[in-house]
Amino acid sequence: MVVKYQDFSYPTLQLSSALYAVAKLGIAEKLGFDLECKKKVSDIAKDLGANADYLFRTMHFLAVNGCFIEVPNEEGVFKHNDISLALVDPSIRAETLLINGVCHYRSFETLDETILTGKCQSGKALNSKDVWDFYAKNPDKEVDFARAMTAKTKRLAPILATLGDYSDFDTVCDIGGSQGILISEILSKNPNVKKGINFDLAAVLGNIKSEDRVHPVDHRYSECPGDFFVRVPAADCYILKMILHDWDDNKSKEILNTIGKSMNNNGRVHIIELIRDNQNPIDEKYLASMDLYMLQLFGAKERSLKQWEELLKDTPFVIDHVKNSAIPHGPNIIVLRKK
Repeated sequence: MVVKYQDFSYPTLQLSSALYAVAKLGIAEKLGFDLECKKKVSDIAKDLGANADYLFRTMHFLAVNGCFIEVPNEEGVFKHNDISLALVDPSIRAETLLINGVCHYRSFETLDETILTGKCQSGKALNSKDVWDFYAKNPDKEVDFARAMTAKTKRLAPILATLGDYSDFDTVCDIGGSQGILISEILSKNPNVKKGINFDLAAVLGNIKSEDRVHPVDHRYSECPGDFFVRVPAADCYILKMILHDWDDNKSKEILNTIGKSMNNNGRVHIIELIRDNQNPIDEKYLASMDLYMLQLFGAKERSLKQWEELLKDTPFVIDHVKNSAIPHGPNIIVLRKK
């Protein structure tokens, strides 16, 4: 019993820290770009100007726990497996740096207090009012957050733009759209849409303009700074992609009520989220992990369909229908209409 517990519990913090280190240092790229590549740790360390022994021990630990392969009978030589090769993808690297970075791991120092009080205590761990205040005080970490969200959007945008039906809308607004990737994809697939608005905080839009990115060139695309607790631009369809799971029920209602005041007649809201009782069973581990992140970082949650219905009672909206994603870990689209 003790041995099983030690094998289960000891690697957890080290695994997070080791993944962050290899992502930050670009170890996966140094190793190679396919499953056949293999390389000596000493050569990787030389490329990086790193300590070969410390790098070996870190990669050995990761290999024992399923990331990288330590090549048998070739001392100090590693190769990729599917998990380590994923880190070569810049989007996966960006997500790894976020979920294993300072904001996330420090937030969990107060999980016990969150459980006891029933109130999110991540702000206490971060020396801030809350996670959003921490990001405001640390713009470099806010950029890491934006990059990770952008990375996820790049992978999902082509699927989501097809999963949702935008054929009846003149104006579509992506709330919290960051770099405008999803709204750009929707515009490219829907020539009938006359205007696509990327709506986000002024600071976010300002940060991404300084990023090395391809700016949308579609004349229908525009950016609008603002605060979704105050006012959003008029539109026929609003997209909330992985936004409301960052907020508790009361704040989520505020956001939806703000949208309700600006939405054009016969408009729709597309809530793009995981649904706790509507996911493929293989998603359960990922879903439980995401839910615990939402709990401790934001005092929020991944919701079941029943919880969405309950939340909507104090808003102008009801669920019209749900479009289910067919991909692993893929979010669904909950389509809302006015009551």
